[in-house]
Amino acid sequence: MTDVQSHINASETPDEAVEPKASINRRRMFIAGAGIAGAAVVAKAGSAAAVDGQPVQVGEEYTAESRTQITITTGPADIAGDLNAFKGVINNATNGSHALVGDTNGDGHAVAGVARKLDNARGATWGRHLGAGAGIEGENTAENIPLAGPAHGALGIITKATNGSHAVLGKTMGAGHSIAGDTPAEAKNETGGPNTTAATWGRHQGIGAGIGGISVGGYGGEFKGATASVRLIPGDVRPTEAPTEATRKVGELLIDAAGNLWYNAADGGNFTRLNDQGGITMLTNPQRAYDSREEFPVPPATASNKGRHGANEIRKINLAEFTDLPVGATGAIINLTVAETAAMGFATVFNGDTADSGLPVASSINYVEAGMFVANGIIVPVGADGSVKVYTLTPTEVIIDVVGSISGPRMVTAPAT
Repeated sequence: MTDVQSHINASETPDEAVEPKASINRRRMFIAGAGIAGAAVVAKAGSAAAVDGQPVQVGEEYTAESRTQITITTGPADIAGDLNAFKGVINNATNGSHALVGDTNGDGHAVAGVARKLDNARGATWGRHLGAGAGIEGENTAENIPLAGPAHGALGIITKATNGSHAVLGKTMGAGHSIAGDTPAEAKNETGGPNTTAATWGRHQGIGAGIGGISVGGYGGEFKGATASVRLIPGDVRPTEAPTEATRKVGELLIDAAGNLWYNAADGGNFTRLNDQGGITMLTNPQRAYDSREEFPVPPATASNKGRHGANEIRKINLAEFTDLPVGATGAIINLTVAETAAMGFATVFNGDTADSGLPVASSINYVEAGMFVANGIIVPVGADGSVKVYTLTPTEVIIDVVGSISGPRMVTAPAT
């Protein structure tokens, strides 16, 4: 190993060298290297200029107006080899000091690493720990910083729009996490209370996800919590019910203004309500919902759907208008009666939200001749307003009594474009 000498220059005209005075609190510095050729430009505190070749004396303190630079011209060497431009070594196991310290009162970085070789894939700043400590550790002691403030323990920034790399990347070949957020139980919030923010947090100010998880062989995400495994926080603007926009994506979960949870099973607005699965609710007594005969008052004679049903006619009837069929029911249990039939035929009752062209190929009741009175108990899905539609093949009177209701998931389908 060769001696490393530093050249001490000052802006003044060279004068007689002044030996540095030993300070009470000495900073011990070891400069190690092999075949080093370079120069350290340092101005001593309170001294005049010194001649070229004046060495930096170990154990002394210096105040510089320009940088100290050591240039390595010897190579090649292995990655993390011994031809370091500067190396700090602590050999005493009882010495808890840092091997290398950068300390600044200015606006720059205390320690900065710059890699100028464009095809150099190594980290500009690198830390390797052969024991149980961190390879690189960042600590910030600033106080009174708001949530998501600027005083980070570690910061990764990508400045170029064409750089698709990660701002922060964690990679492990061991059993630990690639990236971990660990908030101690005693951590406090801004007002001194317990810290209730997420240990790992992602905020996207564009249209991307706040946090994304992908696994090629396992789960995309795993969550465990004492209060709940997952919490879905509604946004500032919530739909009154499931959205019907055709731009929705498969797999979406959302909460509407009423607190209902919806799942989109296919691209588009094909949402199914997951909460309040409900069941069958029976009315205390059957209730008359509809009677087409003119002499009976439900609905009144002035109603647009009153009167005898004709051949191949489809008529809409709201079962909730005159009964206690609950709002939000997805189905109804009814007694369907045809009276004073004109000829052999059948009637079909189906969902009131279904288009007339979507008439199901099915019958709810059959009659074989004129003048018949026939009843049948059926379960039928109802529209969002509690309505059904009735198709009659041949003319007949139609009577509907509601016996009970069914509540459960309702699918909301995006309108056709």
